[in-house]
Amino acid sequence: MGAWGIGHFENDAATDWLFDLENDGSSALRAPLMRATEPEALEANEASEALAAAVVIAAARDGLGAGLPERAAAWLSEHRREVSLEDQELAARAVTRVATDSELLDLWREADGERWSAAVQDLRARLVSVGERSGAEERS
Repeated sequence: MGAWGIGHFENDAATDWLFDLENDGSSALRAPLMRATEPEALEANEASEALAAAVVIAAARDGLGAGLPERAAAWLSEHRREVSLEDQELAARAVTRVATDSELLDLWREADGERWSAAVQDLRARLVSVGERSGAEERS
């Protein structure tokens, strides 16, 4: 895995995944999240893609797109409405899996694990808090 920082788009797998998002749209958004929630071992590149997808979903749901790569922000500006509450819930489960049981977690534990874990937990908190608000709005 080529990484140059703890940011969710500061690695080769996530930046490569942006091409899939641009070309395949919503299916590319969901595919890494689905893989991350399956029981098989979660490799570092798959986990990185899942985190990148989760960031896009969080930005779609909470409107906080600052720091998104330009290509992700451009996709989101045209496709925000395609991101559902179910996508958000799937993203939260995927992020939890990455944070607790993935090769990426193991790799970051050897490097800058505390800062990486904090960034992942911040992302999960965004997904969960927006999900709680969205669920309450849907029940009203």
